[in-house]
Amino acid sequence: MENLEILRKQLLNKAKEQVMEEFSSPEIQLVKAVNLLEDLDRIFNLMAEHCIEWYSVHFPELRETIEDNALILKLVAELGKRENFEEEVLVQLVGEEELSREIFQASKNSIGSELSEKDFAEVLELSVNALRLKKQREQLESYIQEKALGIAPNISQIAGALLASRLLSKAGGLKRLAMLDSSKIQLLGAEKALFRHLKTKRKALPPKHGLILQHSFLQQLKPWQRSAMSRALAGKIAIAARIDFFSPKSRADGKLQDSLQAVFEKCQKIPEKPQRQFPVLERTRRPERKFFKKFNKRK
Repeated sequence: MENLEILRKQLLNKAKEQVMEEFSSPEIQLVKAVNLLEDLDRIFNLMAEHCIEWYSVHFPELRETIEDNALILKLVAELGKRENFEEEVLVQLVGEEELSREIFQASKNSIGSELSEKDFAEVLELSVNALRLKKQREQLESYIQEKALGIAPNISQIAGALLASRLLSKAGGLKRLAMLDSSKIQLLGAEKALFRHLKTKRKALPPKHGLILQHSFLQQLKPWQRSAMSRALAGKIAIAARIDFFSPKSRADGKLQDSLQAVFEKCQKIPEKPQRQFPVLERTRRPERKFFKKFNKRK
């Protein structure tokens, strides 16, 4: 019994050490930060949408003139009512004279209604809180980029620090990402589309890329040019992940980036495949069966 109790204590201590080692890993902090970044994006977009819709009761033309939600929130927080939209102040806040002139003219000819001071105070408070949230999001993004460069420098060089951190978060860490093959890295983030393709017995089209669609190379290509580029990018990320995990102090030379650039230039030249045109066949009359012929004769 004493030996069993000693063995039990040793196993408990070993389990505690493994848990402490797992939670002390810097990858855990990166995963938590990436999850928080996605939530901040969702919350900011929701707050900005509500604030702009509320302010549109007073100045509806502002939303039609400006597309950037952050700029609208900035104008609402700095100027408030549409009567305060002076052209000189708008030039300082917006930075474009033509756009500032359009906003100024729209404020003078606005068809919006007046809001009470209490309602206006709530709108201004909502805009200020949304801008603070955006500022916190920018600080968190810079923290993620710095953290990713320290954990996975080679992946960050190939895919960018933000995309590298999202891949690490989706895969569950650098070790799991290094163990994945390029085809699975290519589809990270597109699990729902893949399961839909398998569930519908291949009636739905299979996904061609997941999170790597956020890469600048894929964003610059046409839809029919992205397949080859996504395969090449996933392969380079797989190589970079193995370098970061198995030899963290080494740095990949510029050959990975140069080869990726060469593939990108080739993909830009891929023409769009013409749609296959099927010949239109004339509809022929179906021959009558012998049974119907006999039946007609009997009649």
